[in-house]
Amino acid sequence: MTFHGHGFLPLELPDVAPLTSSVYSGFGFRSTQDSGLLYHRASPVGPCEVSLQQGHVTLRFVTTEVKTPGGFADGSPHYVAFYSNTTGVWLYVDDQLQQMKPHQGPPPRPQPQPQPEGPHRLLLGGLGASNTIRNFSGCITNVFVQRLMGPQRVLDLQQNVGGINVSSGCAPAAPGTQTPVQAPRGLQATVAQKVSRHTRQPTQDSACTPPRPLGTIHGTYQFGGPLSSYLEFTAVLAPFENW
Repeated sequence: MTFHGHGFLPLELPDVAPLTSSVYSGFGFRSTQDSGLLYHRASPVGPCEVSLQQGHVTLRFVTTEVKTPGGFADGSPHYVAFYSNTTGVWLYVDDQLQQMKPHQGPPPRPQPQPQPEGPHRLLLGGLGASNTIRNFSGCITNVFVQRLMGPQRVLDLQQNVGGINVSSGCAPAAPGTQTPVQAPRGLQATVAQKVSRHTRQPTQDSACTPPRPLGTIHGTYQFGGPLSSYLEFTAVLAPFENW
């Protein structure tokens, strides 16, 4: 989704763990705006929100704040992942640990069988009411919030509950920007693979490379790209009898 600096996108959060339990979440973003609100989830114990502050990715988890040492408002795609349990809060960007900090104030009380909070919403790109943090301008993709039940998958941003000044899709990255080559794994590789925004391309074996470029043959198809690509024919002609 593309945000234009004066809107927001609300999403329902079904069957998610409360912030007093173990929480894992992540999302991709791209922007050249150095300050703006990316992610906001309200809770009775305090907010969970991610913002850009002078280019630094900053996570405020209830009363604990962690941030990246460097800036990421460079127009390149990045992936943010964060995790919280009774020990503290971890913040990752592009699969690199940026900061870990123990909880400030009373730590969350452990819950052997946490019950889902609900109904709750996640706000992307800003808040409906006026606030001290600017609304976000840029692109947000592959939003993931770990559930207590059901399949673990990214949220469908098209199934929102009334986005304001938000448009579908993301414009291509500007020329010269680079996409990180490693898919974000965060703390839970199995879960994070489901929210990866990268397509792994197979390496080309030199033994399978023709010694010279092949000419185009009429009526043929060339396959390449992701391993999952294929061509399906809905009808096949009868074979020739004189073959």
